[in-house]
Amino acid sequence: MNIYAIIYIGRVGDFSEREKNLILLLVVACAGAGAIGSGWVSGLLGPRRTLLRIMPMFALGIAIVAIAGAPWTVWVLAPVVGITLGTVYTVDRVFMLALTPPELRGELFGFFNLIGRVAQALGPFVLWGGTIWLLHDATGWLSALDASRVSLGLLAISTLLGLLVIRPLRDGTERVAA
Repeated sequence: MNIYAIIYIGRVGDFSEREKNLILLLVVACAGAGAIGSGWVSGLLGPRRTLLRIMPMFALGIAIVAIAGAPWTVWVLAPVVGITLGTVYTVDRVFMLALTPPELRGELFGFFNLIGRVAQALGPFVLWGGTIWLLHDATGWLSALDASRVSLGLLAISTLLGLLVIRPLRDGTERVAA
């Protein structure tokens, strides 16, 4: 996400280096708070329900930034993005632990980490670079800022698609009605 943020901040407004650093510090501090708070919330609600509540907030925050395309959205939504990222980075591991049979944890966590690394490489390449290359560099259809806004919109959509993937899963904390 930091790759997106740094480039987008430079395109959306005339931010000084100091302001860019403050925004990123705000995101990181809020991510830490989100990570700490989500551990507690996940203990109460379970990891699945925690993710089902936080992922729409991330998608909405990113969508607002993309739609508005205004510098003020970066300041207002940086804490939201930070908290949600900290939550997802913490709770996804707890969720994976709940989904994995004890005898397969080593193999499945290895696969989980491999998928995470591939996503970290392909996500920026496809969702960010590919979108901007297609809509701005190759065709000139949109400005660099507008192509970046489309890319953020795609990130919001991919978050909602991820939400659809985890929705039917169970983490063992749901209660069955009698």
